[in-house]
Amino acid sequence: MKYIKSDIPRLYFQEKKNASAIALLVGMSVSGVTWYLRSHGYKLRSRGESGAFVQRKRGRQRMDITVADREEMVRLYINREGSVRQLASRYRLSMGATRSILVWRGVKMRTSSEGLKVRYPSGRFGELHGNWKNGVSLLPYGKEFTERLKKTIRERDGRVCQRCGKTEEEEIRDRQQRLCVNHIDFDKSNCAPENLNTLCNVCNIKIGAKGKRAYWTKFFQEEQIKRGIIASTPS
Repeated sequence: MKYIKSDIPRLYFQEKKNASAIALLVGMSVSGVTWYLRSHGYKLRSRGESGAFVQRKRGRQRMDITVADREEMVRLYINREGSVRQLASRYRLSMGATRSILVWRGVKMRTSSEGLKVRYPSGRFGELHGNWKNGVSLLPYGKEFTERLKKTIRERDGRVCQRCGKTEEEEIRDRQQRLCVNHIDFDKSNCAPENLNTLCNVCNIKIGAKGKRAYWTKFFQEEQIKRGIIASTPS
């Protein structure tokens, strides 16, 4: 249905739509809608009386949020029954719009880490974790991956992290741990010496970040070629 300017009073007073919603329907700016009403002698509602919030976000369905909805949103947030992301999904708003409603109502916002605790009260384990890789970390290592083999690889690499250059002595001093032995192609069953290198614990975690495996596999394979550990393929 196409709306015109003469429909503005009916939409505003009878259908209880706010200026933002009417602007979208009529194809005007919000200030244009309020100017039209004032110029025709209509008294505008206060923000509280309006009782609606119109979300204008690309790719999301617009939805009117009533005063009751906003009060329920505040209650859920304060009682830790919903994070900003969960409330935004529930009321079909953007996270920014949801946060604005809560702040406008005087709610003290939680930090990102506190919000995660609300979203995942039992913790982020398994598929819920951001670095979940289809359970690869649960697969067993090959039988060849012994302490003797790991010692050989550490000694071959000079007991130095092949990414940041940290020595094993520094690692023991800082973390009370030895350097790790990493599977370059992330295949735990492939324990060929050319597929193994030495990393500190921090780098070993960083290279396993989601979406980075292919990059680090190629990077370390090229490093192994430079060091003569892997024979370079003729071009």
